[in-house]
This record gives sequence, C-alpha cells and structure tokens, in this order.
Amino acid sequence: MRTTGLLALAFTIALLTACGGQGQPQPLADVVITSPQANQEFVSGSTILVEGSVVDGADIEVTVGGGAPVTATLAAASAGRRTWSAELTAPAIGSHSITATATGLEGGPKTASVAVKTTALRASGRWDGEFDVYDGPPPREKVTGGSMVVFYNSGWFRMFFGALEVTGTTDNWDLIDKEGFRIKGTYLAAGETNRYGDVLGEPWIEYDAVLDGGQVIEGYATQGD
Repeated sequence: MRTTGLLALAFTIALLTACGGQGQPQPLADVVITSPQANQEFVSGSTILVEGSVVDGADIEVTVGGGAPVTATLAAASAGRRTWSAELTAPAIGSHSITATATGLEGGPKTASVAVKTTALRASGRWDGEFDVYDGPPPREKVTGGSMVVFYNSGWFRMFFGALEVTGTTDNWDLIDKEGFRIKGTYLAAGETNRYGDVLGEPWIEYDAVLDGGQVIEGYATQGD
C-alpha cells in the first residue's frame, strides 16, 4: 500500500508539472511593451508602432534611441489596465532601445524597454526626380537640367535632357550609363537634412557626379507611384 501511495503521489506531481499546475500566473508589470518584438528590424526613417499596456491611472511616454519622448495614446480602462500605442520614427542605422515610461504611479516612474535594430532601405521601387548640370564647383552657373525616373527593381534608369534621353543600369543607389559613367546615389531617410538644408518629410535620394569636362551633376529623386 505504501508503494502504491508513493506512485500515486509521483503521478500527481508529474501531472501538475505537465499542466503548469505548480505555479500561479504571474501578474503583469505596471507597464509592459507588447510590440515590437525584441531585435525586430525597421528601415531607418520608417514608422515604428509601439504598443503595450499599463495600470490604470498612469500616463505613458515612449522614446527610441534616447530621442524626444512621444506621448502614447491610451485606450479605455479594462480590468484595471489600459492598452496604449505610440508611433516613433526609426532612427539612424544601428541598435537602439525603445523605452516606455509610466508616470503618475505610486513609488515613482516605471519603465519597460525592448531592443530593436534599424537598417538602410534597400534600393527598390520607382523614384522620380530632377537634376541640374553646372559649369563647375561654386560659384557656378547652371548649364542645363531635366527630369529623371529610376526603376530600382528592374535595375535601370532614364534621364531626359529635353528631347535627349540617357539610359543605364543601377548599382544599389548609384546610376551607371551605357558608357560606364557612374552617378553616385545617396539615400536619405525622412527626418534627415538634404543638401539644401531642408529637413525631409519623406525618403529622398541625392545624386552627384562630375563629368570629364568638369561639369557637375546634382539631382534628387523621391518615391514615385
């Protein structure tokens, strides 16, 4: 009988362990981040939607990479908690921490953090823009100019000098004409500053090249439809 009782006890313990019966559900921390996931990747300059929950009565501010805090939008309370969300702009390429800070709680502010990564946008899609040709470095005069369209997915571009058309291929963000002449392309994310000193509200590519005769090509393109 003693052996049977020990076997029954061992079976009961094993069953409780398999079913998670030995532990009670742990209460949520005062503030938690439910999205994004740890080490999730975002394109620099894109929008990061951060979501989580917090105990009722608190306010939430969210930062990424030590940047300016963004006040989160709080939903209606349910079971003593409120879900929240905030939109942040992915910072420069690298590893960063998103931190949610809850204020208005007893004991002072409480925080939750998650690590994310930001990467460069891969050259893709259609980009439309304009370019100018100058007679040399500043001070200089504009010689000509025109429009351009680049299809990075297909790997080719066209530049229009009035009725004259120049075509070629792409190499990442760079443009290469049929003679092998390279026009350097530099991707700028939204929030960065372009060559004209403007803070960009959308992604932007700047193009630069110097012709054999010393003329300077400067152009830009934004994402097309």
